[in-house]
Amino acid sequence: MAIYLEPVMPAPRLVVFGPSPVALALQQLGAVMGYSVVEPGDARPGAFAIVATMGESDEESVQKALALAPEYLAVVASRKRFAQVRETLLGRGDSAAVWAFLTDPHRVAKCLPGAAITDKLDEKTYNGTMTVKVGPISSSYRGKVVFELGDSSGSPPLLWGFAIA
Repeated sequence: MAIYLEPVMPAPRLVVFGPSPVALALQQLGAVMGYSVVEPGDARPGAFAIVATMGESDEESVQKALALAPEYLAVVASRKRFAQVRETLLGRGDSAAVWAFLTDPHRVAKCLPGAAITDKLDEKTYNGTMTVKVGPISSSYRGKVVFELGDSSGSPPLLWGFAIA
């Protein structure tokens, strides 16, 4: 007799800050990708957070997101606006917590279900894998990712990579 067990894990939680069209699109995309999308007021610690306020209360939204102790925090902003947000948060003494979220490649991988960093090749290059499943179809990828930190002028981190199916 064979017994097959398939673990049923709760959907990862996603909280998106902002009423912008970008925020609404990210909420819809998160739901399609299998996230449980929750409102900022209903979020609990450990969710994935995206700040897409598009210039309206960016700093306050980042602080609220950080208060949730998210698994990952993303900020949707131009390089110029990100530098302004960063400088404001630096002035408030929040830089260590903000920068830790924005510059940790392992947290970037955690924001994507099925993604994992498998090996560190050098200070900015990593090997990784990602499995994507939509309905009954799944596809696995492996490849290299380069994670470049912004410079001292406040440029945001840059993530780019390639995958081999």
